[in-house]
Amino acid sequence: MLKEAVSPKSTTFKTALVQMEPSHLNVDKNRREMVRLIDEAAREGARLIVFPELAVTGYVGPYSPQEFQGFYEASEPVPGPTTKLIEMAARQKGAFIIFGMAERGESPLGPVMHNVSVLVGPDGYIGRHRKIHLPGGEKLYFRPGDEVEVYDTGLGKIALLVCYDFWFPETSRIAALKGAEIVVDSANWPAFDTDVWYALGPGNAASNVLWLVQVNRLGGEDYWPGFGGSQIVDPSGKVTARGTDEQTIVYGEIDTALVVARRMVTPVLFDRRPELYEASTKFALDYLKKNQ
Repeated sequence: MLKEAVSPKSTTFKTALVQMEPSHLNVDKNRREMVRLIDEAAREGARLIVFPELAVTGYVGPYSPQEFQGFYEASEPVPGPTTKLIEMAARQKGAFIIFGMAERGESPLGPVMHNVSVLVGPDGYIGRHRKIHLPGGEKLYFRPGDEVEVYDTGLGKIALLVCYDFWFPETSRIAALKGAEIVVDSANWPAFDTDVWYALGPGNAASNVLWLVQVNRLGGEDYWPGFGGSQIVDPSGKVTARGTDEQTIVYGEIDTALVVARRMVTPVLFDRRPELYEASTKFALDYLKKNQ
């Protein structure tokens, strides 16, 4: 008897990069808009839907006690109410969704917040990434995270970063060494630094031989305006989808099989010489100890 042919599992899926303009500290409005955009992206067949950094709250303003209080009141535990809402949408649409928000932590010393990217899927909450590198005024609002996690999902192995994190090559390298096939950076990247945004992406993806998804917001606070420009970069460093400065959803295809194929051609992770890199790490740590 002939055995029934079994089709190989598809490694290709549609991805939606949501270039939205969050309303500052208007959580209810932002949630409604996110649910609407999830529905729109799902109708187009997207399996992975990604929102910008702090999509639930908008970006932080110049520091003041009032602004800090407003952000703390808008922050939530993870999982929490917003996570549950987006989980429900993910279950209904059979999609994986990544979004940025302010996470409320616990501390006997006072209010604690983290700038986080959250991942949910058709089976519920998967995990979150706490932003590790905090630029400028963010240090006055958030505590830094200290770990890069890789989540094994139905779409592939995904690592999360938040905005400034991807400027540091070590973050994506850690993700790659932990097995990531896709790194997703949710950002509030400012319009005065567009060249860096576009320059870092291809090198980041190519040097780690993985897919890089960069999602950036539009508009927002006057002193830190977003410009869109969301993009998908393949494991060879080629930009396969790119957004403009319009409020829209940018669509592109990701094929995780290309990661394996490219790593067979250029096995950069195997060809590393970590015994030589230890010296630079030791130098940096010794310097910090002496100058703290």
